[in-house]
Amino acid sequence: MKEKTFISVIVYAYNVEDSIADFILKIDFFLNNNFNSYEIIIVNDDSKDNTEDEIFNIKDIVKGNVTIVSLSQKHGVDRALFAGADISIGDFIFEFESIIIDYPMELILDMYRKSTIEDYDIILATSDKAENLLVKTYFRVIKKLSNKKIILDNSQLRLVTRRALYKMADDKEIITNRSIMYKNCGFEWTEIVYSTDSYKIKNKKRIDKRIIKDLKAVMIYTQLFTKLPFFFSGLFLVFFLMILLSGTLNLSLITLEKICNKLLLGTISLGFTMIFLILGIMYKSINMLINIGINSNSYKVKSIKRINKY
Repeated sequence: MKEKTFISVIVYAYNVEDSIADFILKIDFFLNNNFNSYEIIIVNDDSKDNTEDEIFNIKDIVKGNVTIVSLSQKHGVDRALFAGADISIGDFIFEFESIIIDYPMELILDMYRKSTIEDYDIILATSDKAENLLVKTYFRVIKKLSNKKIILDNSQLRLVTRRALYKMADDKEIITNRSIMYKNCGFEWTEIVYSTDSYKIKNKKRIDKRIIKDLKAVMIYTQLFTKLPFFFSGLFLVFFLMILLSGTLNLSLITLEKICNKLLLGTISLGFTMIFLILGIMYKSINMLINIGINSNSYKVKSIKRINKY
């Protein structure tokens, strides 16, 4: 018996002409067999290849409603998914950050049933191969350095209820990762860890995106880069004062050469003090501008097209 709840599936796509059609057909087939009503929203993040054309090539094959949201410039996964979420109408929303399927399709139905039966608003799915020792250590370091309690996450697939989506969209916190936003929005969440023998982390583009997102997380969620320049500035200032003090106390006992050496060391220390002080001020200014840009969560849409009429 099919589920009666209306489901929205939002998929991020960028330069995936070789695999997007196969992904849509697999998702469409599974949803059609398990849900009465659903929609698939593909967010084309200004792809430079034929991603959009490949989607239109299967318009007579897919059975569900498929919509393409084409962005006018590349926005990245998190802001692009906002564009899809804003036009979605489902009571439950699946978000796919990647079209790499390294999980059984039944996981989608398991996530939905876990949400409805156990009353979770957010279900996150993570591969058992995704969180190795290095990733877990990284998460612990970020959490330790964070300027507030942040629950980190490594999922590429998630299910959220409509009310959790509204809460996350209205949240004014400066956050760059949607999974982190959901985990910290206040609604009940849980995680499903699935087993896979072919975790495709070899995809270099996927790794690069993760590194960029992690660097943003370090900047936004921690005070590390804010504190380090001022720490080193203070350290060199103390060193300068020690040189100055030692030179004053032993002025009658030191030679001209030693005085010159101390002056040189003092000048260098004072120079580094000023350099790190300026770097600290620059970072705080840049971080403020980044926060303003991220907080807007704005996006620019070029077109919204329904590829089939049902």
